[in-house]
Amino acid sequence: MAKVRLHPLFKYIRGTFKGMVFRLSYNGKLSAYLSPNMSRIEWSQAQDDHRERMAESFAYASQAIQDPEIKKFYVQMALEKKKNENRPYDMAVSDYYHNRNNLLGARFYWSADLWRFKYEERKRKRKKHW
Repeated sequence: MAKVRLHPLFKYIRGTFKGMVFRLSYNGKLSAYLSPNMSRIEWSQAQDDHRERMAESFAYASQAIQDPEIKKFYVQMALEKKKNENRPYDMAVSDYYHNRNNLLGARFYWSADLWRFKYEERKRKRKKHW
């Protein structure tokens, strides 16, 4: 694996540029890779269901982390499981995805129809891009 030491000017580059994706990982390392062309791939029903369930988990985690009491619960869970208090969002996603544990109760709102609409809109934009 090649390692490159970048000039400090480019230490925090993120995003895409001419088919290359740049991202900074949690451990501080910079990654660059080719942007994938997914325009010809047909997703199966199981893959679509998984994406919908993950999107629901992400929506739950975003709302759960905004509540200070629930965030404390997920910070504690992160400390116990991963030994890292900076990842309560990941714990909320995992907890909701695997256990369907909804600590927000009736305050959590998820619209699968709205998600499908946004998903199809992103799909159309990607097709125009390629």
